[in-house]
Amino acid sequence: VMPVWRGQFHEHAPGEFQTLVLDGSQNCKQKGENVHKFLQHCAILKQRCAVVVNYDSMIRPGLFDVLLAHRWCMVVADESHKIKGHGTQASKKSHRIGQRAGRRLGLTGTPMPHDPGDIFGQYRFLDHTIFGTYWTQFTSRYAVKNKYIPQKVDLWVNQDEMIEKVNRI
Repeated sequence: VMPVWRGQFHEHAPGEFQTLVLDGSQNCKQKGENVHKFLQHCAILKQRCAVVVNYDSMIRPGLFDVLLAHRWCMVVADESHKIKGHGTQASKKSHRIGQRAGRRLGLTGTPMPHDPGDIFGQYRFLDHTIFGTYWTQFTSRYAVKNKYIPQKVDLWVNQDEMIEKVNRI
């Protein structure tokens, strides 16, 4: 879906953005260098810019460091269910980059494809004040864990409260 973004910017905001879509033809160090040059170029020309990158590349050294060093007006997590895993690098690093943004937007048609715990990583990115930044705090409020397998959730609880919080944004 990444190449679609260039066309969407052109169609819905013609001439307003310079767009850089990072495809698979470069390694992450090269992608990071290209992002750095692109942002410098946009700053010199005082142009608004958009950088489109996939989750697999975003987490890699070389690119992640460049993305984290920049202050973003907005970060969009397309297919945000891909950052649902509380312990994944994509989820953790999306949160860190999101903290460098004035606004964050999550786009998905399936916010909870597996269970209510899927919402945690996405909301940590979107607004960590809603459910917090720690999985253990989240599960202590919304889950009953298996006494023999602590990482397994036997039952999700306080779902009315969770839904109310989800609907805040």
